[in-house]
Amino acid sequence: RVSGGSRARAVPGPRLFREQLRARGPPRRAGNMAGGGAGRRPGLTGARAAPGAAAAGGGATRAAPAWAQPIGRRGCRSLSPSQINEVLRAGELSHKILGLHGKNASSVLKFESNQLASNTPIEDRRSAATCLQSRGMMFGVFDGHAGSACAQAVSERLLHYIAVSLLSRQTLEEMELAVESMKPILPVLQLHKHPNDVEYREITSQYFESLRESELMRNIALQVAFSGATACVAHIDGVHLHVANAGDCRAILGVCEEDGTWSTLPLTRDHNAYDESEIKRLKREHPKSEEKTLLVNDRLLGILMPSRAFGDVQLKWSKELQQKPEVTYHKLRGKDKFLVIASDGLWEMLSNEMVVKLVAGHLAEFNMQKPQLAFEKPINLGYMHNLLLQRKSRGTGSLDQNINLRS
Repeated sequence: RVSGGSRARAVPGPRLFREQLRARGPPRRAGNMAGGGAGRRPGLTGARAAPGAAAAGGGATRAAPAWAQPIGRRGCRSLSPSQINEVLRAGELSHKILGLHGKNASSVLKFESNQLASNTPIEDRRSAATCLQSRGMMFGVFDGHAGSACAQAVSERLLHYIAVSLLSRQTLEEMELAVESMKPILPVLQLHKHPNDVEYREITSQYFESLRESELMRNIALQVAFSGATACVAHIDGVHLHVANAGDCRAILGVCEEDGTWSTLPLTRDHNAYDESEIKRLKREHPKSEEKTLLVNDRLLGILMPSRAFGDVQLKWSKELQQKPEVTYHKLRGKDKFLVIASDGLWEMLSNEMVVKLVAGHLAEFNMQKPQLAFEKPINLGYMHNLLLQRKSRGTGSLDQNINLRS
């Protein structure tokens, strides 16, 4: 498993800060700005850590490794168990949250993610980041279609936009002035990336190389515009969990009940032709004369499975497709143990209950292998004094038992 993090190199420009200030309207009086300033979302300040909560995110899709591509007309290569394991774990990322205590403690103890490509090159993307100017962490899964360009752009920009929207008005004004005066500003995010994750600069360089190599690739800009992506992003700040979803990615919580059994708590709805609420929304937003052509073969206009997505410019002119997310809020409880975010490639193969069962088993195995810590509480003189008294009392008791046994 690979762990590590790098600070974001992309810095939002003054336009982004200016748009945030304009959207919030005139500044509020000082008396209304307690707890982080005007414009903060309700419930994102003064949070405390939820015991035992963890987050797991993934952009898993149906596995079709490159090594298993057909050879001639006779079938596929035969892979050994070790080769299969190598393919399955090639995109694995594991990161443990360290160094946060007291009021800055995070409810996320650790996060893990993985990607399995259903085509080559993979069209899905994932993002994980720590908010540096505010509190909390963000996780996102972006399921691309008709190419990876849209998913790549959204995965690199959306978390920055969300992080900036959570900043106070005063911080936004300071950052805007710093950018306009060409002064350095502190980054708003620390991204946690896998070495195999592709960056936008690498993709554009590959596109330009292909343009030089072949005249047939001159329509690449049009191909990029026709690409799209669904997205599901979670923001966790103490006990406060917000999930924004647009499309058929899904987020669920793994809940450990009092009797030790596991249950699931869905946090999103799949925005497609199988969701009754989404069908009603589509019919409500379009004239009755379009009902027969709006959904054809369980697809939007007979083309796209999800009814909400970024990109897909061909479906945006007449506004059949929208990217407005559905946002849900959940206050974490002690029995909420982990969060799973994944693309539809996982949910088509596994039910919510099966995913929770697998992750719970993985966490149980991890906890059994984890070395026991000698001290789980803060060590101070009072704690050491009580510990010595306990040892002394246990020693006296055992000595008395030995005397009684001898007698």
